[in-house]
Amino acid sequence: MIQVKPPGLFSRGKLTLPPSPHITKEALVHQLNQSWGARGFEAYPSKLINCDVILKKSGWTGLAMQIKHQPHGTVILFNAFSPSVMVRLLAMGLIPVLILNANSWKPLVREFCDYAQGCPLFLGQLGGGAAHPQLGPGAMMPGGYGGAPITNAYAPPGAGHPAAQGHPPAQGHPGPGYPQGPAAMGQGAMGQAPPPAGAMPPPSAPPHGWN
Repeated sequence: MIQVKPPGLFSRGKLTLPPSPHITKEALVHQLNQSWGARGFEAYPSKLINCDVILKKSGWTGLAMQIKHQPHGTVILFNAFSPSVMVRLLAMGLIPVLILNANSWKPLVREFCDYAQGCPLFLGQLGGGAAHPQLGPGAMMPGGYGGAPITNAYAPPGAGHPAAQGHPPAQGHPGPGYPQGPAAMGQGAMGQAPPPAGAMPPPSAPPHGWN
């Protein structure tokens, strides 16, 4: 459940979320650029005090956000902000601030409050739920998460042999236990064809020491 408290003229707004350690500067910048970038907004990390991320519409108009992780929840503080340093220096007076608040900041703050209540990152979806857009609801990741099993590259020898699975060996392929190599092809050790049937073998040399 997200609780949204809009900012006042001199106070910061607050988003109160359940414990959300997945919300970091980088994750928030990525989510905001995905959601707001097509409309000309730009989100980027900030090194200013009490400001982690800036959402910029123009040099005059933007929002500053600060992420606070607490033991019982996560709080995101936000307020109207002028991203340009020069504009901030020129708008030190109260009248420019009132003009900006009425014409630019208020509509942006209202839109951000509405957006925050349905933001995927704030609702606990890592990466905004867009890590695998090609997978529909209930789809499983390939290779071990309900998809096709991963082939074991280190299976014992013969585990994938047709004969080991109860299938006869392929034609021209000896099954297990049959001789292999040149002798299995009907040739001798020197690659010569065997003698025809009925032929007498050539006489062999007498043993050593016989005359």
